[in-house]
Amino acid sequence: MQTSSRLLWNTGLPAAVPSRDRAHRLAQRSAPGASLLGVIASADTALATSLSQEDWEALYGATDEGLVLDRLVWPLTATATAIIIIPLLLWLLLRVLPGRVGIVVGVIVLAWSAIYPAIYPAIYLVEFWFSLAWTVLVVLLTCLGWAYLTHWTLVRALREIPDSLRQSLFYLPLLLVAFLFFFFNSNLWQLAVA
Repeated sequence: MQTSSRLLWNTGLPAAVPSRDRAHRLAQRSAPGASLLGVIASADTALATSLSQEDWEALYGATDEGLVLDRLVWPLTATATAIIIIPLLLWLLLRVLPGRVGIVVGVIVLAWSAIYPAIYPAIYLVEFWFSLAWTVLVVLLTCLGWAYLTHWTLVRALREIPDSLRQSLFYLPLLLVAFLFFFFNSNLWQLAVA
């Protein structure tokens, strides 16, 4: 990727990057986001197979929910951790893999993300068209540069917080005086004195 395109990515202008550079390593960049639906479906499948029907019924209908939650806390924690960590590990892996190997792994992950939730629908509302639409949406947003734009926006917003706090502390007394001057008329002053 050219240095001018990299500069445009990093300054939050992904739409100005030429389409050839936007498509560079697209499968590798979009695979972690697209895999999220497949990871959620896999985690739901693992929960459904690891917990018995009595555990689920006890969770929803128990009078003492503390005992039931003690049995379910580890599977639920492991599931939530997997949903967060697996896409991050996949992202790191795809950044490390060289050229064609990374592209092949990215395409395989994209295909798995589109097909797996529909083949084994543990999440009962996930159909093939939904998982395919999710994968296409993530690839499209990655191509358009939403991650770079979001990153740039968050960095700029966090960078402006100290200056905004300093200015607000500086102008707050002035606003208080202006508020007192404009909105407290003689009737309100007489009410405050009494």
